[in-house]
Amino acid sequence: MLFRSLKEYVPFLWIDNGDQVVAMSVFRSSADGFVRLGGLYVRPDCRSMGYERSLIHKMSEKIIADGKTPMIYVTDTQNNTSTRYADMGFIKCGRIAEVELSTT
Repeated sequence: MLFRSLKEYVPFLWIDNGDQVVAMSVFRSSADGFVRLGGLYVRPDCRSMGYERSLIHKMSEKIIADGKTPMIYVTDTQNNTSTRYADMGFIKCGRIAEVELSTT
């Protein structure tokens, strides 16, 4: 399993198995000592193989080595996602209001 990035820190990190990309994510934003992980994608035929966990672990290592804290936004409707992230050591530390904009 190889971890590759376009640059050492920003913006993408991906995993390939030698001949194809199987998972990727992006460092979304950085503010006040936090870096948000986002855009996580694992190929459907490669899910449940540990790639998501490996990718998040590697991204978190890079963020922590830079003296920052990794952060992930999870909506209330993503119950299974928040449980997976909690299993990886992420803790709930706040709530962000969701706002829907309308043209009417």
